Amino acid sequence: MRFIQHRYYTTYEDRYRRVYAQGVEYWTGDQEIAAVICLVNDFIDFAKSSPSFPSIIEFGCGEGFLAVPLLKKGYSYLGVDISPSALNKARDRISESDSRFMLGDITSLPEVRSYSFDIALDNYCLHMFVTDEDRRKYLGEVHRTLKSGGYAWFHEIGQRDRFSDRIESIDEFLVKHPMDLNTCETRCVYTKTGKKTVQLPRLPARFNNCEGYYDEIKAAGFEIEFIESRKSGVVIYARKPERISEPVA
Repeated sequence: MRFIQHRYYTTYEDRYRRVYAQGVEYWTGDQEIAAVICLVNDFIDFAKSSPSFPSIIEFGCGEGFLAVPLLKKGYSYLGVDISPSALNKARDRISESDSRFMLGDITSLPEVRSYSFDIALDNYCLHMFVTDEDRRKYLGEVHRTLKSGGYAWFHEIGQRDRFSDRIESIDEFLVKHPMDLNTCETRCVYTKTGKKTVQLPRLPARFNNCEGYYDEIKAAGFEIEFIESRKSGVVIYARKPERISEPVA
């Protein structure tokens, strides 16, 4: 499998299409959804001292399962993803306007104004960027779109060792971290009738440990207020420092 430099992550669209082609309505099942919603609720309780109904942006929202409980609670929500197929599923979940979701490359979102949101959410998103530049750009967009004093929540796949290589290109990543990208992997998904096994193409992914994620997010301009390694992955609460005044967009 060959990737176009800096756009390798667009192949997630192919993954979603393959999941649906194998008879699965939604990639993420109710059991997984419930666990993530609990994590997000804990974070919002921690972060939302003011305002009472914060504005929330979710980066890499996928099928939009977090949008449902957040909208029911009255929060302003925008979900952004690069996969049209996933966003179609997200829109199917709610009866609201399509404006709740936006197709976009989260390493560059000129359509989203700076200092627009109180809270940013990332559920298993950062790991899909493998080059140093893409990771910096993405974290920069999370930082830019948050208001001063705003909070970001990261839920990432962790690993024991710190990722210490410098990666300038997808080709360099695959040389240093070889992967069999030509053989499909077996994945378990959850349907209304139970578990189902599907075959999916392998994609490059770059994980880190707690220390590594801490340093990456701190380098993007955040203050880290909480970080913990759990069974589901690394959970991080990060805060954008306060400014005396915010620039006028």
